[in-house]
Amino acid sequence: MLSLVNALTLAKRGKPLTEIEQNIIRGTWLGLTYKTIATRYKANIKSLRDPAAELWKMLSAELKLLGVKEDVNKSNFRIIIERNAQRIAKELGRTSLLESESMLITDSPIQNKTHSKSVAKEETFANISMVAAEKPLSPVKEACPQAAALFRSATESEFYVERIQDKKLREAISKPGAVVRIKAPKKRGKTLLVRELLSSAESYSPVYVNFELADRDTIGNLEKLLKWFSANVSLAMGKDNSVNECWDNILGAKTSCSFYFQNILLKKAERPIILALDKLELIFEVEDVAKDFFALLRAWHEKARIEATWAKIRLILCYREIPFSLESNRSPFNVGVSINLPDFSNNDVLELSKKYGLKWATLEAEKFTNTVGFHPESVREAFERLTGSGLQLEEFLLDYPQQTSLE
Repeated sequence: MLSLVNALTLAKRGKPLTEIEQNIIRGTWLGLTYKTIATRYKANIKSLRDPAAELWKMLSAELKLLGVKEDVNKSNFRIIIERNAQRIAKELGRTSLLESESMLITDSPIQNKTHSKSVAKEETFANISMVAAEKPLSPVKEACPQAAALFRSATESEFYVERIQDKKLREAISKPGAVVRIKAPKKRGKTLLVRELLSSAESYSPVYVNFELADRDTIGNLEKLLKWFSANVSLAMGKDNSVNECWDNILGAKTSCSFYFQNILLKKAERPIILALDKLELIFEVEDVAKDFFALLRAWHEKARIEATWAKIRLILCYREIPFSLESNRSPFNVGVSINLPDFSNNDVLELSKKYGLKWATLEAEKFTNTVGFHPESVREAFERLTGSGLQLEEFLLDYPQQTSLE
């Protein structure tokens, strides 16, 4: 994805992203605060804010020419780029930048040519470095580049702590027609858990659908939502989008969607499909649409009990809360396996400290958690700040309460 933004920048102003701009994008993509970005890349926070403001202004102006109405800022940058990646790449004539490796964000610098402006422009497009995760992509992911683009980044992989929930998830999705429900508050680690599974799902065709990328008017209309859903799964599986050709207004949206999945996506699938649906709480914003959508998922689960084609789907549902009741026989939230994501344990914190290069014993981990707590996001952010501050643990903890607000 860094390469895509770099190409957009090059097309707009005739020169690639600066090193500072690359670091701003990397950190913003990972959800880091400006303070943490400055620490990570050994920069002064004041030297980041002005370039960041200019970067968001430039991207906003360029994307508006492509029909993107929202202004880009630090909070929505990742959502806007993910939602419009294909539009940007098509406009630039560089759809190769959507291949799996170039969609990941790591700390690898982009290599840009510096000679002859016209030559540099063409060669930069051709030679933008393909930043990749540290572990090679599995054969499955190479066959599904659009899905692989949304798997864990190298940074996520490096600092991921495996817990009992990982084992439970792997065991659950091994069963034909499985439904796994992951319910947890925001920033508890639902997405990380799923991405970790998908990144190593070598015996499956992994598909990740983030409903945060659906437009508001799409979520508000069942037919639009199911077409969007079907098209995204098609792209994730490396198939052409032929949704409109299979849609029948007389049969209706749910039947048309089911027909498309069964005959276009599932019938010839050689491997079981892990279908991970993230940010499902957004669907609940429109009650009538939500009831029909989730009734469809439940119907597919029932089909999987008796039809081998539908048993290929292993469904993962990630959400926060269910704000209203669903009929028991029309809900996917009362079948399958439930996975809860608790706070980190002392052992989890100690394991994560090792990944950050800290040689702690149990005593240091306890001092850390007595101040920071056990919430996964708070723990990860505190480790980012601690390891970038150059402070000893005791010094860092003295100042910690004054530096915990998120930007």
